Amino acid sequence: MSIATLKITSGSDEIDFLASGFSITDWSPAVANRRQNMLGGRGPYEDVIEEIEIDMAGSSIDTNLDTLQLIFDRVQRWERGENVDATILKVQFTGGSTWQSTIIGADGAAAMITLPPSTLLYQASENLSPVLLRFKRIGWWLGDSVAATSSTGDNPTTLTASLSDSGDAASPFKLEIDSISADFEVYTDSFLVYATGTTTTIASERLIVYDAEDMGATGSEWSTPVDSANEARGGNVLRFTPDSTDVDNKEDNGFTADATPRRWAMFINYSNNGAHAYTIRGYVFNNQSGEESFTPPLTIAAATNDPKWVGLGTVPLTSPLINIGLEVQAAATGGSIDFDTIVLVAVDSPGMGGVVNILTDNRAAKPSASSDDITVDHRLLTDTNPSVYQGTVNTTLNYRGSLVLYADAGADVIAACWLATKSGTAGVDPDWRAGNTSGVVQAPSFTVTLLEATTMLDSG
Repeated sequence: MSIATLKITSGSDEIDFLASGFSITDWSPAVANRRQNMLGGRGPYEDVIEEIEIDMAGSSIDTNLDTLQLIFDRVQRWERGENVDATILKVQFTGGSTWQSTIIGADGAAAMITLPPSTLLYQASENLSPVLLRFKRIGWWLGDSVAATSSTGDNPTTLTASLSDSGDAASPFKLEIDSISADFEVYTDSFLVYATGTTTTIASERLIVYDAEDMGATGSEWSTPVDSANEARGGNVLRFTPDSTDVDNKEDNGFTADATPRRWAMFINYSNNGAHAYTIRGYVFNNQSGEESFTPPLTIAAATNDPKWVGLGTVPLTSPLINIGLEVQAAATGGSIDFDTIVLVAVDSPGMGGVVNILTDNRAAKPSASSDDITVDHRLLTDTNPSVYQGTVNTTLNYRGSLVLYADAGADVIAACWLATKSGTAGVDPDWRAGNTSGVVQAPSFTVTLLEATTMLDSG
């Protein structure tokens, strides 16, 4: 198939390499490698250097050179964080999708435009050849956009959205928490967790939401009192009332986990009811192989607190996950601590699953017409930085983690869950789950917008 489009665009400025006055004499499109260090960069692929050699001819050489200079200068200003348009390299094969990749800067100190020795003679000959363009772009080629919305469900619930297609490579997606009432109460710092898969079953079994009360009341220190007044997820909580300072634990296998993952992130919400400190650890194990793995110990301060979500850590296994456990040790007897929900998400890679910690500083909703959706947006084609925002893009929230969410190649189902509690600020009763001013638990849905991606241009 032939190329129907090959251009560089930046705002209203454009260089069309298939238009009269241009011809491409040499271009070998770069193919990105997997990123070696996941602590930096945007996405799983390294940035690449492109070299395009062109001939310029005709009476518009001056104008085209000016436009090239303007666009590449803008690229460098955009890279520095100035409020200017992004610059996009676009390719389309006849009858196929348009692929886009953001140009993000120069190749170090190398010139982005190199002119030939005959430059001073081009006005007489109306020919300038060869002109070398050299620049850095993101490793992704981003194509068609596909979107899907999950059903609604009381938080925290694993909800899935099934897309109509997937990418040939790991593909980025924007994730929105929808259907949050404009009158929802002040909520605490929260976690947005997600998992991906090739089927709804696989995706949902990589994001497990488990009621802690299901671990049961066996043992003198454990009970499962009713706490529906504070919106406990299953109506009851798991309570630990220490009669010694020894380590005690609870275990269960009342869930089904996907057998593929070998690394799981673990979250729990708790409420300390007394003035004693506790040390807790989560763990996962396979009771058939005997293998188990613990999170690092977490110390809970010696003070009462409203329900709160925390990340316990990441635990590795070399065999499938079958059981989970919770280990608790009190600094002193007396008092009690409650647990409501445990969440596990498969995190072998960010393309399988991950988490964004949304830091709200107990901020209230900023009502729009009917809701205040929370959006995690990679902004790969528009901005130097990703963003998480509430309502509108101008209402940004602080966060921890990567906002460039992506699904592994072939994954077309995204599971997501919002872990949030309602803050006990002045005039507001604290609850285990985020809710509105009428005391109704928030029941969001999720909208996923995925950009099908590849690293290698072809006509398919």
